[in-house]
Amino acid sequence: MSNEDKILALLEKQGAMLEKQGAVLEEHSAILEKQGAVLEEHSAILEKQGAMLEEHSTLLGKLVTDVAETKQRIILMENDNNRNFGALHDGHKLVYDKLEPIPVAVETLQEDVSVVKAVVTNHSKDINVLKAAT
Repeated sequence: MSNEDKILALLEKQGAMLEKQGAVLEEHSAILEKQGAVLEEHSAILEKQGAMLEEHSTLLGKLVTDVAETKQRIILMENDNNRNFGALHDGHKLVYDKLEPIPVAVETLQEDVSVVKAVVTNHSKDINVLKAAT
């Protein structure tokens, strides 16, 4: 075999190898295109999730604000209730202090009424005796 034949055989082998490598490159290119499409789909999904995350973040911020406002209102209501209960307690104490001596006074009045009743009864008897004598 001459050098030219050897070179030609080598070139044919390289040509066959180049054709195989071209086929492999075409396969890789197809795979890369599919992966690119998948990446685009994932990118769209990530954008949607990002928008949802922003919306949820906004809602969460509003919720945090609402909770803080509610806590503030509860504190104000507790302060008002404490003041109102304090005032109610003070009023109740004043009424109690005024009513406390009443049972003693009633007892004293009952004793006085009993004495007056006895006197009136005696006087009525005396009057009846005097009427009968006249």
